[in-house]
Amino acid sequence: MKLSIDDFPAFFHALHGQDPFPWQRMLARRVHQSGEWPRGIDLPTASGKTACLDIALFTLALSVGDDGRPSLPRRIFFVVDRRIVVDAAHDRARKLARWLVNSQDAVVRDVAERLRQVGCNNSPLHVTRQRGGVLRDDDWVLDPTQPAIITGTVDQIGSRLLFRGYGPGRLTQSIHAALVGADSLILLDEAHCARPFMQTADYVRRYASDAWCKEQIILPLRFTVLSATLPEQIESHERFPGAAERAAALDHDILRQRARASKPAALVVASKAPDKPRRGEHGVGEPVAPAQKDHLVRHAADLACKFAADHGRRRIAVMVNRVATAAAIHEQLLEETKRSQEPLEAEVVLLTGRMRPIDRDTLLERWSPTLQAGSTLEPDRPVIIVTTQCLEVGADFDFDALITECASLDALRQRFGRLNRFGDFDATSAAVIHRKHKGKKPEEDPIYGEAMDATWNWLHEQPAAVETPHSFDFGIDAVQSRLPDDPEEISPLLAPAPDAPTLQPAHVDLLCQTAPRPEPDLDVSMYLHGVGRGAPEARLLFRADLPDDKHEQWLDAVALVPPTAPEMLAVPLHHLRRWLAGADLGESGAGVGDVEGQPEEDERDNGAGAPTPFLLWRGRERSLVSTVPREVRPNDIVIVPDDKGCVARLAHYFTPVDPAAPLDVAEAARLSMGRPPLLRVTREVLNHYSEIEAVAGLLRWAEPELDRDDDELDAHLEALALVGCGWLSEAAAACRKPARIESHPTRGPTRGVVLFGRASHDDAADGRDAFDDADDVGNFVTLTRHTRDVEDDARRFADRLTPNLVDEFAIAARLLDAGKADERFQAILHSTPFLLDPDAEPLAKGERIPRTPGAHRRLRRQVDLPDGFRHEFLSLVLAERFDDLPSTGDRRDLVLHLIAAHHGHARPFAPVCIDEAPPDVVVAVNGSSLSVTAAERRQTPAHRLDSGVPERFWRLTRRYGWWGLAYLEAILRLADWRASAREAEDDDAPAPIPAKEPAR
Repeated sequence: MKLSIDDFPAFFHALHGQDPFPWQRMLARRVHQSGEWPRGIDLPTASGKTACLDIALFTLALSVGDDGRPSLPRRIFFVVDRRIVVDAAHDRARKLARWLVNSQDAVVRDVAERLRQVGCNNSPLHVTRQRGGVLRDDDWVLDPTQPAIITGTVDQIGSRLLFRGYGPGRLTQSIHAALVGADSLILLDEAHCARPFMQTADYVRRYASDAWCKEQIILPLRFTVLSATLPEQIESHERFPGAAERAAALDHDILRQRARASKPAALVVASKAPDKPRRGEHGVGEPVAPAQKDHLVRHAADLACKFAADHGRRRIAVMVNRVATAAAIHEQLLEETKRSQEPLEAEVVLLTGRMRPIDRDTLLERWSPTLQAGSTLEPDRPVIIVTTQCLEVGADFDFDALITECASLDALRQRFGRLNRFGDFDATSAAVIHRKHKGKKPEEDPIYGEAMDATWNWLHEQPAAVETPHSFDFGIDAVQSRLPDDPEEISPLLAPAPDAPTLQPAHVDLLCQTAPRPEPDLDVSMYLHGVGRGAPEARLLFRADLPDDKHEQWLDAVALVPPTAPEMLAVPLHHLRRWLAGADLGESGAGVGDVEGQPEEDERDNGAGAPTPFLLWRGRERSLVSTVPREVRPNDIVIVPDDKGCVARLAHYFTPVDPAAPLDVAEAARLSMGRPPLLRVTREVLNHYSEIEAVAGLLRWAEPELDRDDDELDAHLEALALVGCGWLSEAAAACRKPARIESHPTRGPTRGVVLFGRASHDDAADGRDAFDDADDVGNFVTLTRHTRDVEDDARRFADRLTPNLVDEFAIAARLLDAGKADERFQAILHSTPFLLDPDAEPLAKGERIPRTPGAHRRLRRQVDLPDGFRHEFLSLVLAERFDDLPSTGDRRDLVLHLIAAHHGHARPFAPVCIDEAPPDVVVAVNGSSLSVTAAERRQTPAHRLDSGVPERFWRLTRRYGWWGLAYLEAILRLADWRASAREAEDDDAPAPIPAKEPAR
């Protein structure tokens, strides 16, 4: 069938079982007809804005031409400035991906087929999330042709856009910048929460256009903001829906029902402890515990109990402004459930954005079916969710009762968007609580500034929404009718929205330099959150297999089981440093909110206790064990032993879902990510489960070094898989008949083993190290084969992305690894200090270097390969002697730069390498013999300023643009990665070449 824009309603109905709203049909038609997205989409809350993903995907498919190339961006980013990335958006995207693969509907199948034409791997859609704490979840990066939906936070997506990605390694940041900044659509949800990033992304949109380059070789960035209050700088003709079409766009019974739903809320001052009895008129109950210092905690807990007991509410949310306040209310409500008389009959759940992703996802998975908007499941008893700002625009939950701490007006409107979200409840209960200040002048709130008190006063000035005094109706239409027409009158009620600094072209010149970075460098946080509001963070995780007295073994243990995203806890850097120095964060953490880009704080190294030793994880070769907190830098990964005593000092940051469970969740985290499974069979890791018979048997089996019985192992794993012990049983089942068994790196009589599941557990199968761009290890692969494989993939990528440059990519692919023919580098590929047969065909991939830290460096010294040697710069010298190289001009520049930059260097300089005695090199490439003498190699090394490397980078940057050149580099680099991944899975690897003589 021939797909047309008229098929969008059928596509939507096939996916969701209902027809699209009028605005969704109108927006799809506008995007299709104009080929552009409006700069602003102005829709009220609960109007189904996540359907923009459906629209983007459908119009992308519709734009695919006969040549398989689309005219609309193939990567769709849905960005929101909260720690819990819109789970509804992610779930919607995953549903889209599943339906595109499995649906039998004719329209859906046609859309899927068109999307398959776009990419190279026959997959219609890739879906992923990028959020705080992520080490790497970057499969979407591996194929630049792949249609993808990526949901993420401002920090994760914005830092990548500006060449300073918080997750990727330094040498891969330009790839991420390219794939976010070109051939992409960014949908910024709730833009009023992210004004600085909105401004910065708009600058990038301009600088990525053809006005700032001589040749645009890829679709430029599209950027659209979604908000109920669009910024004034977006002109009326750039908005959707326009004034003339707004009534028609929202003309739907369901939308009218949501807008008209009444949401009356009592306005409560938390000036003293609530009067007794606390639960209305039904019984006195037990004496009230002594009033806490924070009366808001007691008021909020009391109202939650009252709504559950007296009003019969089943889904109750308590939303506050601080993680510490949420933790205190949660603790108070848990005490209420344990009372001997009239205990609170409710489920009490703490949910904050500061939780580890694996804990947060566990809670969301458990409660989403009951609490999500539109759910027909009725909880057995009331559910009270105690939370923070993370639910303002986070999970798509719906409550029939809401207790919220006062905040700015825009934040309150977002919170009340979670109350009776679809207008389905006949009655609701709500309250806004505000602390009474001791002084005459209230202190300015670190997140909401003066807007919180201004909002409280404004609410009291409005006529009561119902007969009850001191109340206000937060229904959508009710609030809209009260807002002043003059924007100046409402601005004092809104949360402070600092402007981003102006992003000048000279600033982009600095940012695009990723190897090496310029000094001084730009702090991108101010372009994401405004000046002074980008408090840096680091990631913290716990491991049980780190012996207290054997710190030298820590790196080996972690290198065998590298960190993964779900087990990481995001902590402000200055607080983490203080905690590592021995301080208790109980007081200093009390002011921590749950939004990205909080105001920075003065850092104080309050070393009240003994310093905590920690492993600073920066990849296998650059990690270190330290007791110096100042060595921790922004976005570093800090690993400490599983010690609940240390965790007690992390008050307000970390509340485990199950306090009795181990803090080390490495196996469970890997399973949750779909990574190859493993199971560490050591007493330290399995100590919490040692009373289980199957675990005890496994530990006994693992202790001896020799004569282990495989049948006995399988019996233990089978028994453990049937116990039903959560992740432990799941990991045991996945590791039956293991593909590999390794002794645990920690030395001692009870060190145990690590079982690796059937999937190959190496860098190729497990994804690449985010800190390392090396690709010279794996199966033995000859140089001829590897360059042929890279050329094939580069041609496929370029044919879909830059068809006019296919030949240039092919030439660069043939030459990119020619420099590996250096005899010293060949010795390293064979992991031997001996020189090899000079007549043997050179390798591109060699034997994996042992995991022992520093092994690679020691081998380099043995074969006299100097520090800083990079094979790609020898490839560059050889390439200049290649007959098929374009003779002059930009195409020649492009080929040479792609070779020099294919591991992330030469942006703009080459690493310094003092190579005083290089050997002659002769290598055959595509039938041509290329050679360079030792004297020629010494004459003009690539790191010399007159080598031409930096000038070539800047010429090409001016020609193709900042993001355009990075995109061209990414095409070749990702073709290289793709070929390497296939080769690593090849069982027909050649044998190593025998050594002929010792190294000199």
